[in-house]
Amino acid sequence: MTDELIVERLIGRFALVQGVVDCLLDPSGPGVLLLGDAGMGKTALMHQVLEELGGRVRPYQINAGPSLARVPYAALAPLLMELTPEQIDQPIAVFDALSVQFSPDRRTGAVPALLVVEDGQYLDENSVALVTQLMVAEVVRVVFLCRTFPAPPAELLTMWSEGLLERFEVLPLEPDEAVEMCQEVLGAPVVSSTVAVLLRQSSGNPMLLRELLLQGRQSGQLVQGNNSWILNAPVQAAGSGLMDIVRQQVLGLDESDRQTLETVALAESLPLDTLVTLCDNNSIDHLQELGFIHVAEDHKRHVRLVKPLVAEILRQLVPKARGMAIRHRILAALDGNPETMDGLLRFVLWSLETGAPVDEETILHAARLANRLYLPGQVEQLALAIHSAKYRCEAAVELARARYYSGDYRAANSALNYVIDEAQDPLTLRQASLLAAQLAASRGAGSAGVTLVARAWNVALQRLAAVGTLSAQKVAVEQDAARLLWLSASHADGRYGDVQSELAALWEHSELLENRIQAGLLLSESLALTGQASTALGILDSVATLLSTDVAEHHYYRPELIRIQLVALHQAGEYQVLEGYVGHRIVEAENSLLYMGSLLQFAVGAAELNRGALIQALPHLIQSVEMLRLRDVRGLLPEALATVAYAAHLVGRNDLAVSYLAQADAQPLVGRELSLVARARLISLQNEMSNARLPLSQLVLLADEAAAAGARSAELEVLYSAVRHGEASLVLRLASVAEKCEGRRAAFVLEFCRAIVVKDAVKLTDLSELAAREGQYLAAADCAAQAVKILDSRGDQARRFGAQRLYKRRIAALTTGGVLREPNSPDLGKLTRREQEIATLVQSGCSNREIALQLSVSLRTIEGHLYRIFAKLGISRRDDLAGRISVYL
Repeated sequence: MTDELIVERLIGRFALVQGVVDCLLDPSGPGVLLLGDAGMGKTALMHQVLEELGGRVRPYQINAGPSLARVPYAALAPLLMELTPEQIDQPIAVFDALSVQFSPDRRTGAVPALLVVEDGQYLDENSVALVTQLMVAEVVRVVFLCRTFPAPPAELLTMWSEGLLERFEVLPLEPDEAVEMCQEVLGAPVVSSTVAVLLRQSSGNPMLLRELLLQGRQSGQLVQGNNSWILNAPVQAAGSGLMDIVRQQVLGLDESDRQTLETVALAESLPLDTLVTLCDNNSIDHLQELGFIHVAEDHKRHVRLVKPLVAEILRQLVPKARGMAIRHRILAALDGNPETMDGLLRFVLWSLETGAPVDEETILHAARLANRLYLPGQVEQLALAIHSAKYRCEAAVELARARYYSGDYRAANSALNYVIDEAQDPLTLRQASLLAAQLAASRGAGSAGVTLVARAWNVALQRLAAVGTLSAQKVAVEQDAARLLWLSASHADGRYGDVQSELAALWEHSELLENRIQAGLLLSESLALTGQASTALGILDSVATLLSTDVAEHHYYRPELIRIQLVALHQAGEYQVLEGYVGHRIVEAENSLLYMGSLLQFAVGAAELNRGALIQALPHLIQSVEMLRLRDVRGLLPEALATVAYAAHLVGRNDLAVSYLAQADAQPLVGRELSLVARARLISLQNEMSNARLPLSQLVLLADEAAAAGARSAELEVLYSAVRHGEASLVLRLASVAEKCEGRRAAFVLEFCRAIVVKDAVKLTDLSELAAREGQYLAAADCAAQAVKILDSRGDQARRFGAQRLYKRRIAALTTGGVLREPNSPDLGKLTRREQEIATLVQSGCSNREIALQLSVSLRTIEGHLYRIFAKLGISRRDDLAGRISVYL
C-alpha cells in the first residue's frame, strides 16, 4: 500500500451522473445547476459526466472565484484571449467572441459546445447575464457548479425556476456509500461501527471523510487487523488537510459571522438567549440560514454547529489569545454551569486550564459526564484534579471506569483497590462493587471472583452500619444489591433454576430503582437462556423504561441492557429484528462504539450465521475477532474464534477454519468457558473435517448438560445441530424442548420436527418456502433436505426430482450476498454487501427487472450497482459475472 492513497473511482454518484448526462444529451433540454457543499465531489462528478459524454460534446471550462467576483467577465477571460482590453468592456464584443468560440461553424450535426462553470456562486453579474443570453440563443449548453454557501446568483435560481436550468443536488454519502469509500481509500474493509463514527464526524462529506481516513491511518487511530480497519481511539481532527478544508469553508464569512461561529464552536453548546447576549442576532440568523448552526427544540434552545467535525477543527483554528477572550466572555455570560453534558464538560476543562475557580463537586460531575460520553482521556484529567478526601473514592470509581472502557483492566483494578474498604456512602460502594465484579469477569476470575466482590461488599455494608452511616432498613436494601452479585455468580455458573425465583421477587418488589434494574437485567438473561426469550424481551422493555427516567444517573447499565437485548433477540430467533436493533445502536452511538462495537459486530455475524447468510456472516465474525483482540471487555474472544472457525468451514474455507480453530484451542478459558452452542459447533466442525465420520454422541452429552442446567435454548440448538447431522432418533426430544420454548425460532423448529415425525414432505416444502421468504436460508435448506429424504425413502421419484431442485436452490441461497473465489475468479470481496447480493441473483439467472422487484428498488438503481460491479471486477458482461462465480456448499 502506498503512502499516498487516492480515490480514483467516483462513489455513490452513479444515478446523479446519469441524470446529468441524460439532461445534457437531450437536444431540447436545459442547462444544469449542480449544487453541493464544499468537498461534496461536484468537480469529480463533472469529470465523470464528461467522460460519459465523450466526443458528443466539446467541453470548455472556466473557474470563477471570490477574487474575480467584482471584475466584469473576469471568469470568462480564458475564452477571450483574442479581444483587446477595450473590447472586453463591451458586452456585444464579448458575446460575439464567445459565439464564434462556441460555434466555429454552423454545419448540421456539429458537436455542440458545453461550458462548465466551476464555483458558479462567484460568477459576476455581467458574466451571468452574458452566459444566459448564450444559452437562450442555443449557442452553448452550460453546467454551473455552485456551493450552497455562498448562495448562487439570483439569476441562476431564476433560470432554474423558468426551466432554463435543471437542478441537481450532490447530497452527503449514504452509509453504504461511506462503507465503499472507506474501503476504497484504505484498500481493505472497514468495520461498520468505525464507518458509523467517521460518517457522523464527516457529516457524509466525501472530502472530509477521506481526510479523516488518511489522518486516522497516519496517526494510528485507525489500525489494521486481518485485512480490516478498526478505529481504536476517538477521532482527533488535527490534520492540516482537514483544517484547510474548514478554513476554506469559513473564508467567505464576515467578521461578525465568524465571531458567532467561533463562539458556538468553543461553547458547544449555548442556550440561544445566552448567545444573543454575546453575538449579533442577525449573524445568528444568517449562520442558521446558511446551515452552519442548528437551534435545538429543547426548552433552552441550545445552539450547536451542524457538523461536529467542523466544530472540533474550528476550536483548534481559533488563535489562543482570541479563544481565551471568547471563553472568558462565555463564562461571564453563563448563569451558573451549562446544562448540556458537553457544555458543562468543556466549562470545567476550561476552568482547570485557565486556573478559574471550580469546586470539586462540579469536577466530579464533569468526570461522570465524560464517562457517559466515553471520553476516558478527559475522565483521567478530571479525576486526577480531585484531591480532597471527601470525593477521593468517587473520583477513583470514575477513573477506574474510564480505564475499564479503555481495556486497561490492571490500571482499573488498581484505581479501585481501596474504594470498597474506604467508601463512606452506599452509592459509591455500590458502583465500586459492581465495577469490581465486571473487572473480575474481564480478567477471567469467573464466578469465584464475583463472589469475592459480593462478600467484600457485605463486609463494607456492615462497617457502615456499625458507625451509624446506614440505618438497618438501608442496610437491608443495600444487601439486596449485594445479593444480586451472588445471584449473578450462580447465573454465570449456569445454575439458572437456582436464581430465577429470587430474581423475579427482587424485580417485582424491590423499592430501590437500581435493584429493580439489576434484577430485571439478570432475570431477562436467565429467562432468555432457559427458553423464555419472549418473556425476557418484555421485561427488558420495562427495564429500558426505568433507565429512561434517569439516563444520567444510570447510564452505566445501558451497555448491559444492549448486550442482554441481543441475547434475548438471538434466542427468540428474531434475527432480522436483531440486525435492525444493532443498526440503530450504531447510528445513534459514537464514542461508545469504540467499546461496544465488537459486541455488536459479533451479534450481527452470529445472527447471519444462524439464519444461513453465510458469506455475510463470515466477514462480520472475522472483524469482531479483530476488534476483540484490541478490547475484549466481556471475554468474548474465545467464543468468537470458535464461531469464525465454524462459519469458515460452512462456506468451504477450511484453511480459515483450521487457523481459527487452532487459535480458539490456544485461548485460556479459565473463568470464560465456551457456551454450549459454541462447543456444539466445534464438535460438528471437528466431525465434518475428520477423514472418518465420528459419532455425534458428544452432542447428546452437551444436550444433557444443557438440560441439567435448565438451559433450554442451548439444548434446542444442540439437538437441532445433531438432527441436522443425521441423528433422527433425537427428533422427538427436540420437538419436546421446542414446545417448551418461546419465540419464532422454537415455533419453527417444532413445526419442522412434527413434519419429520409424520413424514409430511409437503409440509416440509411449505416450511422451506416460509423460511426462505423470511430470510432463514439455513432452515429453508434443512426443510428441503428432509423433504428429499422422505420422498427418497418412499421411492417417489417424480416428486423427489422437484424437491431436489428446491434443495439445490436453497443451498445456493446460503451464499446470498456473496460467494468465494476460484483461483482465477474476480475478488468479490471488493463488492459491498448489496453488490454481492445482486451478483448472486445474477448468477441464479434473474433479470435486472426481477432483481429490482425482489429487492424493492428501481431498475435504474440495479443498473447502477451492476455498473459499479463490472468496474470493480474488471468485467463487462452479465455472463462474465455469472460464469466466474463459484458457489460452495
